[in-house]
Amino acid sequence: MASNSIFLIIKESWMTRMKGGLYSFETSRFRGFQEGGPAQDDVVIIEAFDAQDRKIELWVGAERGSKNRPSQADINGILYSLRLVSTPPAK
Repeated sequence: MASNSIFLIIKESWMTRMKGGLYSFETSRFRGFQEGGPAQDDVVIIEAFDAQDRKIELWVGAERGSKNRPSQADINGILYSLRLVSTPPAK
């Protein structure tokens, strides 16, 4: 019961910070969550996980008061174009 109470407190504080809500998504390469909405929030946070549960955290936004703000279509385009690239091991 105590752990559930903590989650409710965290959810309440999160909801006051992000007006646009919390959404889940899944593409052919990633699944995850979108925190916030571009119409309501200055920053939208994407947490994406690949099949090996490697995490990508992406913040999408614009300066406060900017006329050029990303749309949900822009964010969807980013999500569907994400690809992991392999890098050689560090020497």
